[in-house]
Amino acid sequence: MKKRIIIGIVVAAVAIIAVVIFYPKKGAPVQTIKVTRGSIVESVTVTGTTTPATSVELSFETTGRVTNVYANVADTVKVGQPLVAIDKSALLTQLAQSQAALDSTNANLAELKQGTRPEEITIEKANVTNAQIGVSNAQNSLTDAITSAYTAADDAGRNKTDAVFTNAQSQNPQLIFSSTNAQYKTDVETEKASLVKNLAIWKASIDALTGSSDLVAAAGDMQGNLNEVKGFVDELSLALNSAIPTGDIDQATLDGWKTNVAAARTELNTATSGLSAATSALRGAIASLTIEQSNLALKEAGSTPDQIAAQTALVAQAQANVDSIQVMLSKTVLRSPIDGVVTRQDAKLGQIVTVSTSGVSNSGLVSIISPNNLEVDANIPETEIGKVSDGQTVDITFDALPGQDFKGTIKKIDPAETIIDGVVNYKVTVDFVAGQNTGAVKSGLTANLNIITASKDNVLMLPQYAILQNDTGTFVRIPSGNGGTSDVSVKIGSRDQNGMVEMVSGVTEGEAVVNIGLK
Repeated sequence: MKKRIIIGIVVAAVAIIAVVIFYPKKGAPVQTIKVTRGSIVESVTVTGTTTPATSVELSFETTGRVTNVYANVADTVKVGQPLVAIDKSALLTQLAQSQAALDSTNANLAELKQGTRPEEITIEKANVTNAQIGVSNAQNSLTDAITSAYTAADDAGRNKTDAVFTNAQSQNPQLIFSSTNAQYKTDVETEKASLVKNLAIWKASIDALTGSSDLVAAAGDMQGNLNEVKGFVDELSLALNSAIPTGDIDQATLDGWKTNVAAARTELNTATSGLSAATSALRGAIASLTIEQSNLALKEAGSTPDQIAAQTALVAQAQANVDSIQVMLSKTVLRSPIDGVVTRQDAKLGQIVTVSTSGVSNSGLVSIISPNNLEVDANIPETEIGKVSDGQTVDITFDALPGQDFKGTIKKIDPAETIIDGVVNYKVTVDFVAGQNTGAVKSGLTANLNIITASKDNVLMLPQYAILQNDTGTFVRIPSGNGGTSDVSVKIGSRDQNGMVEMVSGVTEGEAVVNIGLK
């Protein structure tokens, strides 16, 4: 009986507790939040990188030896300031010759206008004779240069490289060392066999040269032959770099062969330069002879309006030649086109700078940026780019500069997409608003951008967490009597980054709605 009484008391107690805990209390208060009026600011947030608004890559347009380096990395330079210079002695000589030719043609023109005297004809014949001697000397020099070029090719293709082959002068030469790259071995042996045959052909063509031969064309052919030997030497260098020392061929032997290959390459480069210089000299001598012969013909024939016009044309041609060389002289000095800071300077005194080493096709020999004229580049995903347009305001901060805020504007939006990790993005460029102290901002800093895409003032708004959205629409919950609530349909507009939502209709300012997001 006692046990039943105790069980009954426990059951009653549990029932009372359950009623107290779970039975809804009428009139229990609900948490509400009021509809306020304020500003909604929509924005897109991305990161970008500061870059110089102006940057230049400078390179020489011709081959030359560096004679002066005027500016180094981190130096501040002004517009027109010289940066690097290459040797211009040969151009100065050509300029002197061209200026002399111009003076001569001008003098001849003046004489034509005055009439020709017998003694002038005698002098002009002497000039023609001297010019012919100059052509003959230039022909001899070019013939010697062609012969020297062949000697260099023969030395590089045989004397300095035969030691690494068996049957070196046959049509089946074989490398005597092992390589980690079988393709190198095949390429070198094929090129060696071709070279053995071609050297004999080249020698025969050189032996056949006469005074009436087209030496300029022969020099061009020899230049191509030198390039072929250079290709063979370069392939052999690659094969040697991948060579495997063996019992018979130790590392010292391989190093000796590499030294011979390097010497061969230098010899070929020297021959190339000599051949080019001799060709230019012959062309100049022929041009001078042509001018002198024209002058003599004019003097012997007497002056006519047509002859004067022709001489005038020669003067113009000579003047153009002088102008061309002066332009070439101006290009022996790299000058800064902007005020800025040198960020790369790869020139060294005595270095031979070619078109390729000065980086015309890639990056330049000298790079300059404008450090005080920076902008920010950023990539915006395609889902956000529709909100962004030129001229929009941008808030800019930098992790490297805490506490410093900057203002900017959208300067440019690239019309073409940029694919990043398979996602379509569009590059935008942001300018800093003028008048700000951006001295601490450096190129390459990571920038946090908040792009203001839309702004509405004096609108009704609620926090996002006070709004219900489901398949039937958008609602807010309004308190009703006796602690109940009711859902009211609303229309919403813009949203900002802080979670506030514009209330277009359905509520009024100051109206209380249930804070359904309250935990």
